[in-house]
Amino acid sequence: AAGVALVRAVPGALPIALGGGCFANPLLVEGILGALGDRAVYVPRSVPAGDGGLALGQVWIAAEGASLCV
Repeated sequence: AAGVALVRAVPGALPIALGGGCFANPLLVEGILGALGDRAVYVPRSVPAGDGGLALGQVWIAAEGASLCV
């Protein structure tokens, strides 16, 4: 709860992306979304919230980084 309050207090902050296996728990996600109020929050929907989704994100970042070097 303290971490969510700290993040919410940052003015003009970037959107928040939730990732990791704990975000497969809908009660946790709903609680965090409610606590963050009107902040932009991205929640896993098309890919798993756990390791598979994190790995996919890492591959995407690596591919984008490689294309930027060409």
